[in-house]
Amino acid sequence: MIKLKIFIAALCAAFFVPSVHATELTIYVYADRTPSSVASSTYSYDIVDSNSLNDVSSVNVVTSGPKGQMSSLYIRGTDSDQSLITLNGIPIKDHSSPTSTDDIGQHNFTGIRSIEIYKGPMSNLYGANAAGGVVNLISDISTRSYVSSTIGSNNLVKGQVQISDNISDIDYTINLQAESTNGISVYPNGEETDPYKNKNLNLNILYPNQYGNIRLNHINETNFTNLDSMYDTKNYTGEWNWNNTQLDYNNDVIRFVINNSNHKRTYTRDNELEGNYQSKVNSLYGSYMVNYKNTDVIIGSELEKVDANFLVNIRGQYPYTSSVDKKRTTTGLFVNSNTVYLNSLVLSTGIRYDNIDNFGEKITGRVGVFKDGWRGSISTGFRIPTLYEMYGQDNYGFTGNPSLKEESTINYEVGYSNYFSDTAFFVTKKIMQ
Repeated sequence: MIKLKIFIAALCAAFFVPSVHATELTIYVYADRTPSSVASSTYSYDIVDSNSLNDVSSVNVVTSGPKGQMSSLYIRGTDSDQSLITLNGIPIKDHSSPTSTDDIGQHNFTGIRSIEIYKGPMSNLYGANAAGGVVNLISDISTRSYVSSTIGSNNLVKGQVQISDNISDIDYTINLQAESTNGISVYPNGEETDPYKNKNLNLNILYPNQYGNIRLNHINETNFTNLDSMYDTKNYTGEWNWNNTQLDYNNDVIRFVINNSNHKRTYTRDNELEGNYQSKVNSLYGSYMVNYKNTDVIIGSELEKVDANFLVNIRGQYPYTSSVDKKRTTTGLFVNSNTVYLNSLVLSTGIRYDNIDNFGEKITGRVGVFKDGWRGSISTGFRIPTLYEMYGQDNYGFTGNPSLKEESTINYEVGYSNYFSDTAFFVTKKIMQ
């Protein structure tokens, strides 16, 4: 414990050490959490625009109906609760459900420049719930200003406005978007259509200076949807809202981020409230990169505070109630190094320590190599039980188990890529506790 405290103190001190490196005013924020482009060569990943997520190999987004209905994300066949969704490398996952899975189908990607998908365990960088991979949404400044509109069948009306400009060395982009449609019935041959509408705001502000970049990003997305289940359910509606604010300082050595992410979902039937889900997550992230000859070493720390609660109260012939109201704090420390030998062989190693409130400690790691298009890696990942699985309850006798253990995995991978193709062979095994 003493060594851990010394490491934390040294890490905090490192954030305030002036950089002696030349500062680059623009760096690319990758899901591998380093401004160095070396580490990504040992991973299997894709970078696509916001309309092409379904086209990525080994990634499946399964939706229960048209736009606005529930969806699940699967990477390489792992469960949807083992894929972590991040914004500019910072987790934004929704914890207000029994499975704590973020419904990526609800995200409208307004103002999202591109999406990075890292396949395979990323727990050595992100800790819990990155056992299957990471989907990283990148929001950034644009140079374009435009107005667009769409009119289509089923009374579809869609409009978008983007304004980009510069004021006193401060760049900004404001993106506003709204959509509404009468929709179609999710249930085949249903009597009732299932309307959908949304409104979205994405604000990006960038202030570059001689010390680095200061970025502010604010996103507010709201969807309103009529829902069906196994049959045509009339007057059953859901409203989903995601509100995220991110303040980011970075240069070619240091990155420091404060992030607040709130999810709220409400469900009503015949104008009576049936479910209210809320997830509030406050995150503090910092990393410091040291470069020595042909080696980059990045040291990082992450603090996450989760407050999740929901109450389900379904009336009728078979009434059902379910609830949870719990908090969780996670502290993570990680070290990753990337070394280039003779300008061709890359060795990437990483280890992370997580201390999870009311759960325990966990250590994960990764080793990856790359040479002449060939790559190989061994990595471990884990998913921890949700707050509902540990502390929730319902009226049918379910009571959470605080003694549940994590789901741990180990992944072996070999791959080859060139300008024309990218192929990977991998095996993922569950580690028994």
